[in-house]
Amino acid sequence: MTPSYPRDLVKRLAAGTDSFEMYRIAADDALGFGLDSDDVKEIFQRIEQWQCIASKPTVRHFPGTMSDYYVFFVEECLTRMFIKFLIFQDRLVVTSFKEDDGNA
Repeated sequence: MTPSYPRDLVKRLAAGTDSFEMYRIAADDALGFGLDSDDVKEIFQRIEQWQCIASKPTVRHFPGTMSDYYVFFVEECLTRMFIKFLIFQDRLVVTSFKEDDGNA
């Protein structure tokens, strides 16, 4: 699967102070695994190791954007995770971050 967003762009936006945000539910789910938003930003720097499983039009809140879906193993919490994100107005927005249950 080819993602909608170039991985170099995703990494750059994830590393930025004002170009990264997480939905509250995604941030809460990350915290449940002992990861804060800074940890998630750091994990994005390994996006080359992730597997893109889908790229679809975003259904809510950001019309006209695409959402990329990935799965990957997070060594920090020893868990295979699922993440969904989009880019809107030069901001990387994480809309989902949870354990991969295989039903993405």
